[in-house]
Amino acid sequence: MGKISGLPVVDSGRALVGIVTGFDLVRALRAGKDLAVTPVDELMSRDVITIEADAPVDDVMEVLERERILRVPVVADGRLVGVVSRSDVLEAALIGVYVGNGSPV
Repeated sequence: MGKISGLPVVDSGRALVGIVTGFDLVRALRAGKDLAVTPVDELMSRDVITIEADAPVDDVMEVLERERILRVPVVADGRLVGVVSRSDVLEAALIGVYVGNGSPV
C-alpha cells in the first residue's frame, strides 16, 4: 500500500461514513473475502474517530496517541475536509525545529 494507510469513505454529501485501513483489509483476507468483489461497506470500519478542522495540532497529537491510530479524518460541518496522519504531525514538527523558528509546532 505504500504510504497510504487508510482511506476515508464518504456518502454523496461528503459526510464520513467509515474508513478502510490496512487492518480492515487484512481482517477481510483472513476471513477469506475476495477484495476485488467485496463491497467497501463490508470492509470499512464504521466507528471512526474524527477531529474538527479548527482543532489545535496538540489536540490532533493527543487523539493519535490516546487512540493509537495512524491517521485521523478531519471534519467541518459534518463533512470530510482532510486527513492528518501521525507522519504529517511529525514532519510539521521537524520542519518547525530544523527549518522554521527553532521550536516545535
